Amino acid sequence: MPSFLNKSSIVFDKSTYRSGETVNGHVSFETETPISANFLTIKWQGIGSTHWSKKKSDFVPLNFYSGDETVWCCEDGQWKLPAGKHSYPFSFELPKDCSPSFKGKYGKVEHYVQVTLNRTMRFDIRVKKTFEVRGSVKSGEQKKKPETDKKYTNPLNTMFRMGSLFMTDGVVKLKLTLPNQYNIGEKFLIKLEVDNLSQRPLTSLTFHVNRWTHYHARPQTKPCEKGFYCPLEEGTAQTMELKEVEKTVLDVNVPPKTKMVLEREIILPNWYITFSDRLMSVSYCARMTAPLHSSDLLKFSEEKEEKKIVEKSDGSEVETKKKKKEEVESSPPPPYTP
Repeated sequence: MPSFLNKSSIVFDKSTYRSGETVNGHVSFETETPISANFLTIKWQGIGSTHWSKKKSDFVPLNFYSGDETVWCCEDGQWKLPAGKHSYPFSFELPKDCSPSFKGKYGKVEHYVQVTLNRTMRFDIRVKKTFEVRGSVKSGEQKKKPETDKKYTNPLNTMFRMGSLFMTDGVVKLKLTLPNQYNIGEKFLIKLEVDNLSQRPLTSLTFHVNRWTHYHARPQTKPCEKGFYCPLEEGTAQTMELKEVEKTVLDVNVPPKTKMVLEREIILPNWYITFSDRLMSVSYCARMTAPLHSSDLLKFSEEKEEKKIVEKSDGSEVETKKKKKEEVESSPPPPYTP
């Protein structure tokens, strides 16, 4: 790639955008000598694509928007881009329903600007630079009361609403309540109802965030938000991905045989965005786990082994049990009485 035209030549007016906003920027570069060229175009596009097998013909991308503009064209018949500094502005509007930037194991959503310098009898010069798009935020949607029973429609769901953690010393019951929605990047409170039925104090809990993604090989007529019930063939027309993207250890102090209600503040990265389009769906769910200490397993094993040693070393006790069993088996039945 020529040094005069590279990714740094494409400059955006800000680092991230939201759906429905206008993207402004410019393409700037400098040439020391005239360059053989016909015209210079700037193209912009938002596109979603999936792929998980060797057959590329099975996969069709989803185009959200596209456009281009010819910003320079040779008019004097010399077919030369003059030497000197060049700067060409560009501006375009993002659709309100376009999906945000995303990259998963089997698919991605990409927004980019590409500059092409068309040249006669030579390879064209192309430079591509992506930019970040986040989902649109509607006013009044983010300040709802905490809920735990809406399973697929919210940016952060509570799949682990009520459950038990089984340990060697007993059971710990947990109930996790999350806000229905939250503003990306802001702090929010989670509510924990802990019932420690075990014999040891509970000193820590781990808050996990899992990302669940559902992919289609081809765009469908409408978004498939509930991927668990997708009618398409698994592995051929659709597939799924579950990935842990966040893990936070929370310090707690819940004594044995005690119930407590705790509140903790959580901060999630600003790239956690739930969206659903005709090609893929992305959502997030939360769960809680408690540590299982190795000392519990060691103690359990030692007690079990000690019991075996006592049983093997105490031969009289074993003989007594055997004698009682033999006496019962060899004794005659009681006399018959009418």
